[in-house]
Amino acid sequence: MNIAVGVDIGGTNLRVTVSDESGDFLHTEKKKIEVSDEMGISRNIVDMTRRSCEAIDVKVDEVKGIGIASTGPLDVEKG
Repeated sequence: MNIAVGVDIGGTNLRVTVSDESGDFLHTEKKKIEVSDEMGISRNIVDMTRRSCEAIDVKVDEVKGIGIASTGPLDVEKG
């Protein structure tokens, strides 16, 4: 089975969805964005992706791709 991860970084919430090649959502997690340090959102994405994959009994290294959507503008210098 081909698995992809979709990430939505909104102004208030972070969402991670795991889907199959048909685009069916297999598992979704939502969490309020907490920015305690510059790696906070990245760490949450990784943790949520791992939990979502575990929930559907898929190993993270089986994920074929990831797409990330984010509000903008982004400040690359400050993270």
